[in-house]
Amino acid sequence: MISADAFSLGSEMVALVATVDITEQRDLEKQLRHSQKLEAVGQFAAGVAHDFNNMLTVIQGHVSLQLATKNLNEGMISSLEQVSLAAERAASLTRQLLAFSRKQVVQPRILDLNEIMRSLQEMLSRVIGEHIDLACDFAPNLPSIHADESNLAQIVMNLVVNARDAMPHGGCLGIRTEVVEVDLAHGLRHPQAHPGSFIRLSVTDTGTGMSAETLSHIFEPFFTTKEVGKGTGLGLATIYGIVAQHDGWIEVLTELGHGSSFQVYLPCQDSAPEPSTSGTVGDLRGGDETILVVEDEFAVRQVITDVLKNAATRSSKLPTGPRPSPSGRCAAAKSISC
Repeated sequence: MISADAFSLGSEMVALVATVDITEQRDLEKQLRHSQKLEAVGQFAAGVAHDFNNMLTVIQGHVSLQLATKNLNEGMISSLEQVSLAAERAASLTRQLLAFSRKQVVQPRILDLNEIMRSLQEMLSRVIGEHIDLACDFAPNLPSIHADESNLAQIVMNLVVNARDAMPHGGCLGIRTEVVEVDLAHGLRHPQAHPGSFIRLSVTDTGTGMSAETLSHIFEPFFTTKEVGKGTGLGLATIYGIVAQHDGWIEVLTELGHGSSFQVYLPCQDSAPEPSTSGTVGDLRGGDETILVVEDEFAVRQVITDVLKNAATRSSKLPTGPRPSPSGRCAAAKSISC
């Protein structure tokens, strides 16, 4: 930016010319506008996903009720199963939209990222294929993170699949974990960043890279450079939402023709990792409970009520026997209120 001013100095007219480099300011303003645009798109996506999810709940609920009906011929069963599969695929898209908008329900625990990465390593090798070399570098004694394990796996899988697609003729895929200290200067360059200790998960490929124009749109929902039918354009948008929901951010280093590096920053935790709590819960029998169904959408409330009544009817026909101790879930109830 250049400004000039003329004034008299004694008996002479002089000009004062000042120049200020505002390149960094312009870059920050551009990044801020981009973040605000993604935030607005996220709010819109959350609203759409919520309404769409209600419709899918009604579809899935009534399909389940019909499939539980006796004396259906094979044609009707096959047709209902196809409807159920289509609804499930649509529900998967709504989950991705909710992840992008940071509205999905997460179950965070204290986790060891290296342990998760090692458990995924064999599967990742199969996903990328034999034409791509996988190189992993996991920092020893990595601090814990507070995160949802399934969400972390989704982040890694989406990044790896994108890297694979960027290397159709082969190449090298690198996955690295490390501890980094983020200072104020780093935060000035990246609006989402904030100072502190973070674990950085980097997924780097030697693929086609991206232009500046493509880079400016990659986290927008439904934006994709892949052929029609090869992608939904929700993969990176989902990652963006998940990382933000975990109080982190993602940075991208790329150059057209020279590959890309996606760097995910997640806050460090001082606590030790929690043991896995995976397990199954057996079917429970009820009979003396009252279930109150609260839902503002009439169609959703109705299908939930019908499903519960159907389950209660079927459960009442089961042979009696000792009941397991309650654990917050029951298949039958004495009454169901709306």
